[in-house]
Amino acid sequence: MGQKKNQTGNLNGRPKGVQNKVTREVKEHIAKFVEGKLEEFIESFEAIKKPEIKARVYLEAAKLILPRPKDEEEENEADRRAKELLDRLWPINRD
Repeated sequence: MGQKKNQTGNLNGRPKGVQNKVTREVKEHIAKFVEGKLEEFIESFEAIKKPEIKARVYLEAAKLILPRPKDEEEENEADRRAKELLDRLWPINRD
């Protein structure tokens, strides 16, 4: 009989949810880069004239910092809320 799900038998293994060293280091390097470019990003974002492009950039940037939904139902709900927010912020005639 095999091991139970999520059990490797290694009691000294990495705890669930803890990132490996490489992932953590890469995220730290990206964070430092972004911090150095934040003012430039904000200026570029403010210069975007088309609301639909500005909204898309905002959503893509938000994906980088917000936690991902755990399942498809949560993801669909998050998408619905994001679209609802965009419609309130930048109403677009979609006829």
